[in-house]
Amino acid sequence: MPCIELLPNEIIRKGNYPAPNKSGYDSLFFHPRTKGKGTLILKEFGKQLYLYCEQKNIPYYCFKNDYNLKINVYDSILIDVFPFKEGTGEDENKVNTYLGSDEVKYNLSLLNYIKIEFKNLHDKIDKNQGVVVENLQSLEDKIDEIAVTLNEVLDELKTGFDAIKSSNLDLDSKLASLCDNLDKNLKIKDSVKLLIEKECKKEIPKWDNLNKDSQLFIITAEWLFAGIRGNDTIDFSPFILQYCRALENELSVNIFTPFHKEIQEDMNTVEDEEKKNKNLPDKIRVKLADLKSFYKNLKKSQPKFTMGEMKFILSKLKNDGDTYINSSILQRLRIRIFSIFNEKVLSNEFLKVVDEISNNYRNESAHPNVLDQIKANNCKSLVKDNLNTLLIFKLSN
Repeated sequence: MPCIELLPNEIIRKGNYPAPNKSGYDSLFFHPRTKGKGTLILKEFGKQLYLYCEQKNIPYYCFKNDYNLKINVYDSILIDVFPFKEGTGEDENKVNTYLGSDEVKYNLSLLNYIKIEFKNLHDKIDKNQGVVVENLQSLEDKIDEIAVTLNEVLDELKTGFDAIKSSNLDLDSKLASLCDNLDKNLKIKDSVKLLIEKECKKEIPKWDNLNKDSQLFIITAEWLFAGIRGNDTIDFSPFILQYCRALENELSVNIFTPFHKEIQEDMNTVEDEEKKNKNLPDKIRVKLADLKSFYKNLKKSQPKFTMGEMKFILSKLKNDGDTYINSSILQRLRIRIFSIFNEKVLSNEFLKVVDEISNNYRNESAHPNVLDQIKANNCKSLVKDNLNTLLIFKLSN
């Protein structure tokens, strides 16, 4: 559809420039999210918005600037949440390819939700003015949360991640510090969580069977992704680590944390096994030495089971291995696991993917190098698929 020309009284001047004065609409030049961008970037973003509005028959306005050039004016909420992407230029084919990609769907689903909310509020105007005012404020909060707070969070995360990743800390200490940094900065409102959760449930059918912390890791990761995707210069490590934490948490809360509690009730179990191992043949003792870290964790009052350690222990639970045969603790762990999951949770196929996620994504997020969007997309796909698989393996869904 062609643009709707603004009326003379809908155009004002801001400083040296003409500007739109249409309630709920703005130009890219003046909108807080895009203000200050270079001319080429604004033209690039403008092409994306223009084609999107044309394809979806979304009304937009326009006016002429002092140089008689047409300036388009768009829905301010659309500018707030639209997933702009640098690199398409003004090439219509490239822009159309991008607009048809899965990348665009998430942010625009937020827009659709907000518009539905807006319509519902409008329908209530005659019924309860007080409720409308209250809900309108809530709606403004949602928009602010998406457009403003996210940018502030990204700045804080970048500062923290850059310092930690370039430090001399060992890998586990780096990962622990990065997780603390994420927990400190990723505070989002419940209304926004609900928006994102609706999308997550489409990709993880058994979503409600995930641990609440796992759900939060995914929701906040998706929130991050909404703000940084499409930018080839940003490090996607925060998103990658946060997504990996969901799988790590599921393995911990379903298997290792309850087993730790069981062992804590009888601490002699670990000590007795360690004493017994001293009398075994050297060949067996060498293999059992790999369990020292696990035994040490079981003795702690508040252990931290990492994804790598959990995968390693799970790989030792095949009932024909020397380590398993000579460890009563591993035998007890296997019995507990099979009371929760079917035998496929110990399959080579499942554990191979856990290992790949741990080594190639979780651990990589702590290295100084920048992880790009391709890496982030691959991580999301692997973790999501593995979570879906784990939930299928679970006996009490």
